[in-house]
Amino acid sequence: FNYSTSSLCGIADCGKDVFYRFLSREDYDWRKILINITTQLWHKTQASTERDDKTPVCLMVDDTDYPKRGIQTEMIGKVFSHVEHKMILGFKGLFLGITDGATQMLMDFCLVGERGKNGMYNLKQKQLDARYSKERDTDSRAAKRSEEYFQSKMDKLIRMVKRAILEGIRFD
Repeated sequence: FNYSTSSLCGIADCGKDVFYRFLSREDYDWRKILINITTQLWHKTQASTERDDKTPVCLMVDDTDYPKRGIQTEMIGKVFSHVEHKMILGFKGLFLGITDGATQMLMDFCLVGERGKNGMYNLKQKQLDARYSKERDTDSRAAKRSEEYFQSKMDKLIRMVKRAILEGIRFD
């Protein structure tokens, strides 16, 4: 209730929907925020938890389907679902996590899309026209995240692991 007078007020615009506004800012580096928070939590949990040295610290990778119903979502398209063995409307999320057998944390993530053979995201022209689109400043963080949407999952995964190593995360 006293957020507007606190020292945290300068982080995001203040008002009724302060956290929504924080999340909708295009100039924040969400990847850096996530990995900084995770790194701090990981180091604190590792320092405070007795761990058997024989238990390996492992990275986990997952690409999860995110089915959607509406076609008016930005960058939506059809992606191949390995679970349903068919094309579904939605996205894929690529996630990098870390675990020591007792604790699991998310390190990094990105959304993944597929242009399809015809370059139309496996959609019809009418569906493409109905999709939401937004012009972004080419230097903004959101524009950079949008650019990586169609990059190779393996290339993105390698970059995610490199970022984790640069942040001081060690794993077996």
